[in-house]
Amino acid sequence: MRCLFRQAPKIYNATRRMGIYLADKLKRKLTEEQKELAKKIFDDFTFVDALKLNESFALQYIELFEDGTHFELIWLRNSGVKDEIPNGYKFIGYDVSYPCDYSGAFSIICDCMFICCWHGCDKGEKMFASDFGN
Repeated sequence: MRCLFRQAPKIYNATRRMGIYLADKLKRKLTEEQKELAKKIFDDFTFVDALKLNESFALQYIELFEDGTHFELIWLRNSGVKDEIPNGYKFIGYDVSYPCDYSGAFSIICDCMFICCWHGCDKGEKMFASDFGN
């Protein structure tokens, strides 16, 4: 990920993540099923949006790419919605972000308060230091 500002030496584990792009490198050897899925994705880019709504499909999508093992699925729930957290997932906290798409989500909290990649932090980068554990 390229940042316009100096990257903070912190790890951020919420919705500001970049997903796998369709232009990323596919595995050299795909099964027939994987080839069929890849074709469907490249023929209809909107199909990727459907993949993110189904854990099984999302995992199949990740498996198409060489660096797929570097990615993990996270489950998100909009504030106020009472959906149960699915088995295998755990609550890691709250975030304020734009809606996710297959390539990730823009986290307002992360970018405007903690790891200021796109919009820069306050002068001296200290305004939210106590909130972020400095």
